[in-house]
Amino acid sequence: AAKESERRALSTEVLHLYREVHLIEQLSEQLTALLDVSSVSQSALDQARRLIAASHGAILVMEKPGAPLRSVISFGPDVPDLSASSRFAASIFHRGIAEIVNDCASDPRALEADPSLRSLICAPLRAKQRTVGVIALANTSGTPYSSTDLKLLNTIALQTAAAIENSILCSEMVGAVRDREQLAAIQKELDTAHTIQHSLVPRTFPPFPERTDFDIHAQMTSAKAVGGDFFDFFLLDDDHLGVVIGDVSGKGIPAALYMAVTRTQIKTTALEGLSPETCLQEVNRVLVRERRSEEHTSELQSLRH
Repeated sequence: AAKESERRALSTEVLHLYREVHLIEQLSEQLTALLDVSSVSQSALDQARRLIAASHGAILVMEKPGAPLRSVISFGPDVPDLSASSRFAASIFHRGIAEIVNDCASDPRALEADPSLRSLICAPLRAKQRTVGVIALANTSGTPYSSTDLKLLNTIALQTAAAIENSILCSEMVGAVRDREQLAAIQKELDTAHTIQHSLVPRTFPPFPERTDFDIHAQMTSAKAVGGDFFDFFLLDDDHLGVVIGDVSGKGIPAALYMAVTRTQIKTTALEGLSPETCLQEVNRVLVRERRSEEHTSELQSLRH
């Protein structure tokens, strides 16, 4: 009888080892193909539910150090002790040790739980010396969880933690690439706007080499990569010089193009021989009528003999 009992115990242990090895291979294969935390968590919780009896379950994840635990996936009616604010889950997360509570009424951490829950089992998701979350199961039956259940859940947690850590790193890398692409696009727009802006202001000095009766020089230095400032000067006739200084609201290519339109409109209108006041009124009327965006300008125009 003793030998038969020993043989059965050995057979049971071998069966458990086979299940564990098979679980590791199967779960590892599934999780390797998944790249987001939700899919990884769903696959792991489904596997845990198939192998360990449970009426409720959840995976809680801390995606960044110091961030709160977040419920990624769950099954069964909402239960406080399987939520992100759970004292029991928080305890397992911070201690980093899996645990079974087969009498919820006797554990202060489980007093938040629904009275119908009889047992809780929870394991930390540890990856590279860092705990990234917890996996928790509960049931309403009177069947207690066993050390075998805890071993299986720990195995699932180990595989899940590595996959979640990879998913988080992958997400961070994708976010970093996206940020770099956005910054590159912004920088390209700023460079284009800078080129447009500086190509539209006088850059050749002296601007009127044939005129020896006066000299003029100007320079524009933006406080930022692209500003809305602009200036221009031009001969209205042999005796009059027009000078314009302005500022366009907004930045980037739209502001630079609006600056170009404004500058051209001012010069064209001024060459009609109008006074500075009348010229700006006419330009303002045209710009308001044709405006397609929120940009606007402030200008100062003067006339010099």
